[in-house]
Amino acid sequence: MPDSDQKAEGTSAPLPTRRDPQAGRRPEDVAVGVFMFGARLGVQAGRVAILPLRAAGRLAGPSRVDQAARILGADGRAASAQGRALVESAVDRTLAGPLPDQVAQKLVEHHVVERIVADVMRQIDLDALVTQILEDERTKEQLEKALANPALEKAAVSAIESKLTGELTERLLASPQVHAAIARQTTSMAGQIIGLIRDRLRQVDEMLFRRPSPDPGVHYGGIATRAVALTVDALLAHLAVLVPAAVVAILASLAGGFRSSWWIDTILGLAWIIVGSTYFIFFWSVLGQTPGMILMGLHVVDPRGSPPSFVRSAVRLVGLVVSVAIVFMGFLPVPFDGRRRGLADFVAGTRVRADQ
Repeated sequence: MPDSDQKAEGTSAPLPTRRDPQAGRRPEDVAVGVFMFGARLGVQAGRVAILPLRAAGRLAGPSRVDQAARILGADGRAASAQGRALVESAVDRTLAGPLPDQVAQKLVEHHVVERIVADVMRQIDLDALVTQILEDERTKEQLEKALANPALEKAAVSAIESKLTGELTERLLASPQVHAAIARQTTSMAGQIIGLIRDRLRQVDEMLFRRPSPDPGVHYGGIATRAVALTVDALLAHLAVLVPAAVVAILASLAGGFRSSWWIDTILGLAWIIVGSTYFIFFWSVLGQTPGMILMGLHVVDPRGSPPSFVRSAVRLVGLVVSVAIVFMGFLPVPFDGRRRGLADFVAGTRVRADQ
């Protein structure tokens, strides 16, 4: 080997030929070794700990885990629905039972609502609250806008007019003056109708008898007007008998009733004679005209022009009954006599005048 190579090798670091007995005993090398040993031990322990879980995962598989989760979810939903149904059924039974009525009754008996309202009203100062609301600027602004609205003004005016019209109408209808005016209007209408009927009947009298009256300026009642007046009077006399008889019959039926017999018919006949006689004699002697004669504008007078006396009226009634009893033959002289007198007038010395 050349000298140059030997020099080069002599200059490089010599390699150890055997282990140094002091190498690896330094403290830092020992600490690193302890740390690495602990780390390996922890990894091995962790693997051993999770080994059962890994084995269960391999055995179960993803599909079985999902199936188990679905079964558990279905059971949970069924339990929730069953619990909700039980709660609803319990609530329905409670509301359908007597409990709500009992609670309401107790609330009314103990005046719970009144006490609550009274407590609230005591705690609230209504005057102060209303004053505060009215003094609020926003309230004033809204009121001004509302009052300035033409539609509101029109509605208010319409409401006021309707109210005033209703009150005025009620007062007018309730006033005695209106009642008197209505009565006068009704009387006037009835009078016009009766007057029209009376005029038509007098025209019939003039058609049946055209002889002038022997007494200038005096008109006497004819056959048509007197027949209508007598019919009205006969109806009123019958009513004066029938109304009390009906009342007696009703009272008798309530008491058990009675059989019709000759004495009952006799009493009814005598009652009609008494009432009818009193009716005609009273009106002739006191007023000089019956209600039927008033409607037809007729009145009975004696030769002096006054209402007939009681005796003269009674004699005239007898003549009237005889005139009707002989099939109204006692009225035949009326169309031919100048003063249109019938049998009753000839007997009693009376006349039947017609109003102008």
